[in-house]
Amino acid sequence: MTIAEWLSAVALLGLESTLEEVDPKASEQVYSCLNRALYAVNRLRPRTASLTLHHYPPRNLLCGQGVGGGLPRGSGLSGNHLTHFGGIDRTVSAAGAVAYTFSVSGSGSCRVSDGGESFEHHWTSPEHPKRFCGPLSGGTVSLVFSGAYSYHVSELALWDSLSSPDRDKIPRGTYYTDYHLPTLAPDFLTLAAPPEPEPGAGWTLEAHQTLRLPNHAPGSYEVRYHCRCPRFTADDPEDTPLPLDEDLCELLPLLTASYLYIEDAPERAADCRRQYQEQYALLRAAERDRRPVSWVSQNGW
Repeated sequence: MTIAEWLSAVALLGLESTLEEVDPKASEQVYSCLNRALYAVNRLRPRTASLTLHHYPPRNLLCGQGVGGGLPRGSGLSGNHLTHFGGIDRTVSAAGAVAYTFSVSGSGSCRVSDGGESFEHHWTSPEHPKRFCGPLSGGTVSLVFSGAYSYHVSELALWDSLSSPDRDKIPRGTYYTDYHLPTLAPDFLTLAAPPEPEPGAGWTLEAHQTLRLPNHAPGSYEVRYHCRCPRFTADDPEDTPLPLDEDLCELLPLLTASYLYIEDAPERAADCRRQYQEQYALLRAAERDRRPVSWVSQNGW
């Protein structure tokens, strides 16, 4: 069904040849009713689409090396965290790093030695963690953490590769990667039948929109999701197809008319609403019949 066919069907339900006979200035109201009806009908059988996530995060050269960087035990480094004790320098190093990143709170400094060049970061952030990151040459790199007072370094990483030369694209030194699904798929509404994370699965869904995948499980992941209904206006071409299956399109004019004629023709609007509810109930029953049914017998099969 196109917008033109929908407009014609709604006009016929109102016993008008065109909707302009109802009110030539009512296009905003007409399209508002369309969008309300489209959202309601779409809930019966939401449109779905798929998004492929190519999850191949870089490797943190400080992880998987025992205490990391050849440091002696008791150095304070554990995975991607390091505890600096006041007055004692802490050094981490690795060969082949192309970027570094860390977050720190407290007061201190870090000297980054990249081949024959070196530079320093200084900070005083006792309450809120401050992040530092930057590209490296790919040679042997060392980070020396210094300071008169104790502080904690988190999300510490020396990455072996990058997907972009931009400093803003350097990933944080976490054990996971976040994918904000509405950013990657602008029509994202919700996940389609989201699975429940099993204990130890490693992945989580944050705020129903951000998929968090563990870095130790690289691969390509297909994410299926329900699509958000587009909003139509009078500026859209009338040959634009509406995003509904053919059988659902039969419901759309009835519900739209029940909204549109509620003030000028309440009896007609009520009749359209009754017809809509009857057809909706039939389609909903058919949807239940389509879904697979499973059971477990007393023998366990």
